[in-house]
Amino acid sequence: MQNNVNTYGFGISLTYAMRHNFSLTGTASSDNLDKVPANFQADFNAPKYRAGITFSNTGFGFQRRYGFSVTYRWQDDVNFQGDFANGLIPAYQTVDGQISIRFPPQRIILKLGATNLLNQYYRNGFGNSTIGGIYYVSVGYNI
Repeated sequence: MQNNVNTYGFGISLTYAMRHNFSLTGTASSDNLDKVPANFQADFNAPKYRAGITFSNTGFGFQRRYGFSVTYRWQDDVNFQGDFANGLIPAYQTVDGQISIRFPPQRIILKLGATNLLNQYYRNGFGNSTIGGIYYVSVGYNI
């Protein structure tokens, strides 16, 4: 027996560029699955809604050497289905951040940042381990 299911969604992103290299970006997206037969495991593990907002600057201060980015992300809960286990993944939110400084004569950029800056543990799959903060230092050389 063959059944059809419907998938649909949307994604939108808007960026407002301001004076002095500041910008504000908002994103929103959605994924949906309809007409799934009873007792059918679709393994469609996408949250219905996701959203985020970013405030950043790509160059300010002395010779525009400094930069930063702060991002707030939110994801709706997911009724996770998989081979290993099924269950509800709660909604979660995170804050990411980064600061940078450029050294033009040496063509180097130094970045200090974090994904999940506040270290709020969450899961992105049922049975998966929890995810905490990831902190990094990056040195880039521009050839």
